[in-house]
Amino acid sequence: MADIIAVNVILQSHPRQALTRVVHSHGRISESLRTLEKNIQSNLKQIKQEINRAGRMYDEDPIGFVHRLFGIPYYGRDY
Repeated sequence: MADIIAVNVILQSHPRQALTRVVHSHGRISESLRTLEKNIQSNLKQIKQEINRAGRMYDEDPIGFVHRLFGIPYYGRDY
């Protein structure tokens, strides 16, 4: 409640400054959201690349892939 009273006082005494603060704050929030969106898109791209890489590794050597997945030593394609 005190925050609302403080905002009302600022708006009444200095409306131009209050508007500038709101606009500036909005700019920071929107910039942060844009950055967040770019980071999410980049991370999703990396995840898709890793999934494709894992699929290729599995296709090339399924048993070796499972051994690497669980950290079990495996030497070659001798099944």
